[in-house]
Formats: sequence, C-alpha cells, structure tokens
Amino acid sequence: MYYNYFEFSSSKEPLKGFKILNSWSRDNEDTIYQVKLFEAKSEVACVCICIDDTDNDKSSEVTELQCVAKNVYENFDKLRSLPKIGYLNPLLQYVYDTVCESDSNMCYIDYDEWEEVKKENDFGDGDLDYLTVQGEELGLKDFIEIDNGEYRVLGYMNLVLQFNDNRHQLETLINPSINYIQISESDKNLEM
Repeated sequence: MYYNYFEFSSSKEPLKGFKILNSWSRDNEDTIYQVKLFEAKSEVACVCICIDDTDNDKSSEVTELQCVAKNVYENFDKLRSLPKIGYLNPLLQYVYDTVCESDSNMCYIDYDEWEEVKKENDFGDGDLDYLTVQGEELGLKDFIEIDNGEYRVLGYMNLVLQFNDNRHQLETLINPSINYIQISESDKNLEM
C-alpha cells in the first residue's frame, strides 16, 4: 500500500513533497520507485529512484517508505533537474519506455528488429545518429549502447534513473489530507 502524498517541511525552503506512483523489483536486490515531485504543491518532476533492498527491512512498510522519503529528501534538487525526456529524441524515449516496461529491465533491439521498430514508430536512421549524439551529450555511455555488434540499440536498467519523465501531466489535484504524512527537516537523518 502506498500513501498518496508526502511533504517535507522546512522554514528555509518552499514546501516540497512527493507521491509514489509505481514500484518494481529488479533481480539485483533493489527496487525502483517512480515518484512525482512537488514544490508548493505543483508537480515539478516525475522520476525513478532506486532503493537497495538489502538496506530495507521488508517486514516494515514504514521502513520502506522512510527509505524512499530519505532518498527523495536528500536528492530533491538533483532529481528535479534531471534532463526532461519529453524534449529528447523520440528513439531515446522509446528505449526509456522499453526499459521501464520490460521484465528484464532492459531494451534489446537487434539488427533485424531495428527495421520493425523503425517502421512501427516512424523512426529513421537519422534518429539513431541523433541518439548517438544525444547519448554522448548526456553522458549515457554506461546506460545505452549503439551498434555493439550484437544489438543495434541496447538500453540498460539504470537508464530509467537518468531522466525526468515530463511527458505526463498531473491528472488530479493533490489532496494531502488523504493518507498524509508530514516529514520534518529533522527526519532527513533517519537511521535506516
């Protein structure tokens, strides 16, 4: 069960909060959480964060929640400033979405599949060239490979941690009175 909304209170900064949208476990003993970030109750980002399950006592939902809250609190500004994927190459968006949706948490496009993917998504070889350039500009060499001999495009699991998915609009207004937990500035030092 996820709570709807969490806020961080601080006298020095605007009110910040987050909402957990989704989570999925990966084979390497960690969990990815997709969270929306809010400042002054306005959505500012939708990002994925990774929590190492070995640091989390699964017997307590509060501990899991505290791990997410601590990560978001400590990294709020960094998460907020991640590149916005909605402004990037549509092929990069496709690879990102495939990594998010795949059971393997990866995107494999071999040379034969590339022709199908191009046709189904109206991509061209120029998109592949642009993906190469954009990947270099964004420092994605550890998260995506182009033409590695076996695959035309290979996206790794941590690609999802590199972007703010700004493609979706906030669908409903936040109602912090439902399942509301306030997290004070002193809670940032929670022992995990």
